[in-house]
Amino acid sequence: MIFKFFRFIIILLFSLIIAVILSLVFIYHKYCNTEDIKNYLIEVVYEKSDLILNFDGLKFSLPDRIYLKNISFVNKENNEIVFRADNVEINIDFINFLKYFSIKINEIYVEDASAFLYKKDGKFNIQRLIDSFLTPGKNEMPEMSLKNFDISFNDIDSKNYHRILINDITSAKKILSKDTVFDVNMNYQNSFINPINFIASFSISYDDNKKIEIHSFETRIKDKKITLNGTLNDIKKLSSTLNLKTSTSINLKDFIKLNENIVLDRFEAPIYTQAISSNTIKIESNIKELNTKVKIYYDWNKKIVERAEITANQIDVGKVYDYLNEYIKNFSGKTDIEVRVEKGNQVFIKASSNDLNCKDIYDLFDFKNTNIKVEITPTFTDINILKATAVFPHGTITGSLVDTSDYKSERLESKLNLDGIDIKFNAVIKNLFKPNKSFNVVFNTSKFDTKKYYEIFNYFNEKLSIYPENKNSRYHITNRPVKIVWDSSDFILDPYVTAQKIYIRGDISRFNRYDLMDANFKIKLINGNMKKIQESIKQGGVYELLFTPLTTIFSLNRTGALKFESSLDLINFSDTGIDFSLNNGKIVVNKFYLNSKEFMVYAKGVLNIKTEEIDMEEYVINRKDYKIGALPETLSDSKGRPALAFKIKGKFNKNEIKIFDATDITNLVDKEIKESVKIEE
Repeated sequence: MIFKFFRFIIILLFSLIIAVILSLVFIYHKYCNTEDIKNYLIEVVYEKSDLILNFDGLKFSLPDRIYLKNISFVNKENNEIVFRADNVEINIDFINFLKYFSIKINEIYVEDASAFLYKKDGKFNIQRLIDSFLTPGKNEMPEMSLKNFDISFNDIDSKNYHRILINDITSAKKILSKDTVFDVNMNYQNSFINPINFIASFSISYDDNKKIEIHSFETRIKDKKITLNGTLNDIKKLSSTLNLKTSTSINLKDFIKLNENIVLDRFEAPIYTQAISSNTIKIESNIKELNTKVKIYYDWNKKIVERAEITANQIDVGKVYDYLNEYIKNFSGKTDIEVRVEKGNQVFIKASSNDLNCKDIYDLFDFKNTNIKVEITPTFTDINILKATAVFPHGTITGSLVDTSDYKSERLESKLNLDGIDIKFNAVIKNLFKPNKSFNVVFNTSKFDTKKYYEIFNYFNEKLSIYPENKNSRYHITNRPVKIVWDSSDFILDPYVTAQKIYIRGDISRFNRYDLMDANFKIKLINGNMKKIQESIKQGGVYELLFTPLTTIFSLNRTGALKFESSLDLINFSDTGIDFSLNNGKIVVNKFYLNSKEFMVYAKGVLNIKTEEIDMEEYVINRKDYKIGALPETLSDSKGRPALAFKIKGKFNKNEIKIFDATDITNLVDKEIKESVKIEE
């Protein structure tokens, strides 16, 4: 009996197996012919993506394998190929096929493929496929294996280009879960990022939010490792909590396409992202090791950084070497930086340092422990050097400086001290980047040491002359109009002239070296003296031209009074001044005058430096008459005072002197002395 029962069971099982096989054969021939599968696949692809599926060969292998050769997806509107692959192997859910007569893909294998994607007017050329993928609760992703998959993506809206070369991607579903785990090895680059390779492992959870868990993400930049992990909580809202870590210091220039080096020390930092509107994502991070906080609002429709805030405290200025070396060199110290970006292109920068040490790019000054604040905005720049010490061969300068610009004009204000000399300096540059750029410069100094300033001028000239002229520089002054105001106490022209005050006014229409300059200058000295007269005459030049007539009339006057042993060696004056013009090496003396208790002097004429020629008239009246009537009338003015009028003309070293009758010069000299040289405030 038992034997009969087992025999029945065996026959039944065999019959069932035969029935299943016959059913499979029937289904295969009725529903699984190549043409039906081809049409079904074309229909499904079009429904999901609006793309047309083409392929050269299709093979169906029982029970669940489909092989495709030379496959491509084509945009129906413009016939552009969106995707192509040499070989695609698909593993379907056969039970689902038997039950619903529809294909559900369990696994897909792709080899040697390319994708050509772009976005225009805010939409992708595979927009329907993306929308389908992001639909909650649908389109569970199959397991996959991709090899040698080249993806190019052109963002036409933002003019950005991306390139992804997938060396290998494999995915597998977690047991008892809808999550899929991906292992990725790929290369990536875009318009801003240099080519990098990274290896990553992450999982996608197919709940309503489609959460992505990044288990590991690793890339190396010149053998320096960067890792990332965390969770993308909501793909649609781009909500994520990530952690970024570097193994050692990195240079962002190796990663991002920058012209300058930006070196970051080793750090670990959390990164938070959140979509705050349909167009905008917020990215935040706090990098403790770098004392840096970052907050970025990015508008992906406009493809701009809508707003960004970056603050960094006590950053080593050496880390931003390439941003500073255009302006300074050999620098060290710490700085606080705050950067704010608004409306996509408006950049606001604040920076400060209490201990900046550096040299300027022209190697003029060596700055020590500089306290500086810098503010740069879209409408102005403000550089505020609160306290600085600068050492150079001619002394030590301490003080402060403020440089403000609205990009139309620039204003510099400084208070300095040069080895005990107080200096106030103000300058305004108008029409900064226009052909009619001009300069207004104002100096106020506690001492005018001519020799010291002359040596400093030569030092600057020698240092700067070795550099090529940059006509595009905002400080390019050659052949530009310049106005100069310089007021100073304690004028010294060692060893011959001193004065309590000096006033200088310069109106330069074309700034250049003196033999190429077009300009007018007015100089006035108050309450001073001219000493060592006899010694200065031996120096020749201007001293000889000025003092020889004075000593001549002085000697004649004293001789007439029978005072033979005295000589003129000191002149105390209340004021003296000169108004002259420069024109291509020609000095036109519109007026020179000297007003002292003993002398009144007025002169005018031309000195040509290029041809070494002189054509001058000079009028001298000796106010102190030792013996009235002792001199002939031609050497006396209308008041009977000793006087001398003459003209000198010819070469500097060979000229002719013509003496006039001085009787009628009284009113002329009195008038010119009274009018002096007008100095505008």
